[in-house]
Amino acid sequence: MRIDIREVGRQNGSSLPVHLQVPAAEVLQSYREFSFPGPLTVSGQLRYEGQGKLRFDGQARFNWQAPCARCLETVGRAETVALSLAFSNDSQAAAETGAEPAGAEPEAATEIPCYAYTGHIIDLTTALTEAIILVLPTKVLCRADCRGLCPHCGQDLNQGPCTCRTEQTGGSQSPFGALNNLL
Repeated sequence: MRIDIREVGRQNGSSLPVHLQVPAAEVLQSYREFSFPGPLTVSGQLRYEGQGKLRFDGQARFNWQAPCARCLETVGRAETVALSLAFSNDSQAAAETGAEPAGAEPEAATEIPCYAYTGHIIDLTTALTEAIILVLPTKVLCRADCRGLCPHCGQDLNQGPCTCRTEQTGGSQSPFGALNNLL
């Protein structure tokens, strides 16, 4: 996702509205356990802050789908990610930890990621990937109380109890079945 910054201008405070839309799977292809139906939409303002520094404030919207970690039912959600990004044509400045928002008090400033660019093109792909990974769940659940699948027969326990549990309560199948006799 590239933005030509020649249109922003070189006056402090000049800005460019940004509206980009690409297939989400193109940008987010490294997340194999997730699928991304539909587009990744990025909108916001790119503002020139002087001395080769630019600031992007906006949001990214996308949809994801993944199987539930317990019952394998497909789970899908729509996400909106707030973006505050800084860009600098000085690679050393971009490597430093963040930038101070324009007009903010030094103690009230929040740290925002700063990325390097060269020439007249800013590529948002790395910044978007890093922001999106923070909102994707590490463990996808269809609901918090998902009961999962029976480990013996594969019955979805959210749909109801399985019949194999009552058949195997005799204890002969379990290595701990002898403990039932001791209690």
